[in-house]
Amino acid sequence: MCRVVRYALDPIVNFQRELGGIKLKLQSSWERFVLYGEKDNSVRKEVFESWNRCKQLGVPYELESVSFPIDQHEFSKRKQSNRILLNAALPVIKDLSNKLSGSRYGYILVLADSEGYLLETMANKKAQKFADRQGIYPGVKWTEDHVGTTALSMALRNHSAIAVSTYENYCKGFQIWGGAACPIIVDREIFGVFDICRTESKSDMREINSISVASAQAITERIRYYKSKIRQEIIDQTFEYSSNTNLESTGVILFDTNSQVIHKNKVALNFVNLLKEDNERDNPNLKSFSILNHVQKCHGETGEIILQDKPYFIESKELTLSGSNIGTLVFIKEQQESEKKYFHLNESPIENQSQIDIKFQTQNTHFLKTINIAKRVAKSSACILLQGETGSGKDFLARAIHEESARRNKPFFAINCAAFPRELISAELFGYDAGAFTGAKQQGNRGIIESANGGTVFLDEIADMPLDLQVVLLRTLEEKQIIRVGSSKPIPVDVRFIAATHKDLKSLVKEKAFRDDLYYRLSTFTINIPSLRERLEDLHGLIKMMVTSSCKPIERKPITFTPAAIEGFKKYLWPGNLRELRSIIERITYLHDEDIFDAEHVEQFLEMDRARLGIQGEETEEKQIRLVLNQVKGNRAEAARKLNISRSALYRKLEKYKIDS
Repeated sequence: MCRVVRYALDPIVNFQRELGGIKLKLQSSWERFVLYGEKDNSVRKEVFESWNRCKQLGVPYELESVSFPIDQHEFSKRKQSNRILLNAALPVIKDLSNKLSGSRYGYILVLADSEGYLLETMANKKAQKFADRQGIYPGVKWTEDHVGTTALSMALRNHSAIAVSTYENYCKGFQIWGGAACPIIVDREIFGVFDICRTESKSDMREINSISVASAQAITERIRYYKSKIRQEIIDQTFEYSSNTNLESTGVILFDTNSQVIHKNKVALNFVNLLKEDNERDNPNLKSFSILNHVQKCHGETGEIILQDKPYFIESKELTLSGSNIGTLVFIKEQQESEKKYFHLNESPIENQSQIDIKFQTQNTHFLKTINIAKRVAKSSACILLQGETGSGKDFLARAIHEESARRNKPFFAINCAAFPRELISAELFGYDAGAFTGAKQQGNRGIIESANGGTVFLDEIADMPLDLQVVLLRTLEEKQIIRVGSSKPIPVDVRFIAATHKDLKSLVKEKAFRDDLYYRLSTFTINIPSLRERLEDLHGLIKMMVTSSCKPIERKPITFTPAAIEGFKKYLWPGNLRELRSIIERITYLHDEDIFDAEHVEQFLEMDRARLGIQGEETEEKQIRLVLNQVKGNRAEAARKLNISRSALYRKLEKYKIDS
């Protein structure tokens, strides 16, 4: 519940009763303060105190716009850490935005996190042009030291609701706005601030103040409900996982989504103390956190740790709600010497390391979960559907799953369903008998599925498989036998199928372009592979690996990429994902003469890549523009900034590609 400060509404009402004259008086008071430091008792105390702080902080009163937003990677991390706030607030903000869209005033709704970073903005057309001009969009920091006195910055600092009229804003550029902001506080924890601003401010500020407080209260109640739901789900899942566990001899540690300990029992506490003694550290929470890190490196697998010559068996369980992580449960049990071989906490044994771990090393939390899922489903013989953008590594993951499975010593065959003519793909998959068609071999030919008996068949671009052939494939999956083209004799086969596509199969099913029965058969397990731009923290490691691999055949010393160059590559959207990165690294290896690759070289090779694409360059450009617009929720000013082009250039391209943002 928001704590609404008892700033008097009467002064606001009195202050705005005669709008014209009073506004001029306040403007005059502001001018005298910023120019000469004069105090005017007609200015509200809390506003004047904020003006003083701004002056001491050196905030320029002439400021017309805000700049220097955090980068895309940092913003994504911030959104992830504030997902409870966003999930609770977005429905409230969207509903209010729809109601205000046709207003004759310009309105902008703003959601900021507890540190003042804007997470979401929604404006009607009248306000959007001002917001674009002033740089009011997600990713900027809206605190007093950045933007001066505003409703949002004051509410954030004072943890109380407040309304601020136009000339009460400290910076000149923001004096077109009248705003009201209210902090979102749940169980004494501030989650963020909701702010509503209006241009052409009316004489009565109570209206938007009431809207702000009511909206913040609605968001607060949604957060409180969601936290209660999470708490209950954690309890339920903890009891479920612990039902067959002797808690008198087993340690239990529960972590929240920020890897902080929220519960540990007595056995776990003793274990943490042992870890503290073993590492000669002072903070037991850090010791628990190191355990969680170790378990996560094992991607959810069980592991063993030795502490003070005592072996401990550890196992983690991820707790989820609606597919999202809500915590991690770790069990710790002292082992008997005869149970298993074990390893030290800081060791990373390679002999039994997963093939998937070896090929897909990542620091991205979501991709770690993907890899964990892949490792688990690799042990089954059921079908797997891999989904991800072109070039994201679906083929590599398919092969890694095969090498991880019990079929690893059997054949692995891959076929691109989009690369074969309609007439040939059936023969390629199922084989044919002698004389089946003109040009057929006299002795007939085994197809891929028959040749892969006991192994794995990877069906890439499965969405492009003809409908009539989908029927035959479905029958093969269900009956575990194939019939060659031109034959009627069934041949038993034992094959594991992995399918992949960059298209939305569910949509194709609805459009009757893909069989629903085959879709459900292939998607027993579905694994979504993130794009490269969704796991930019892996970019440096991928570049190092690719450079080493590319330089070795030509006996060249590996090129060193500076941090500035890596940051430059991170700003690129990588529409071609890993395939595009590999192509660029290959050209850098052969064409870059220096041993150091710096920021100045980044654009050179990216431009070369665009030129190489030729006709496809426009398609790539269009795809980049659509991706950026989607990321910034249609904010054209921010899109132009991210694309490093002017807004007028962006408008021309939107018209060229017929993009309606």
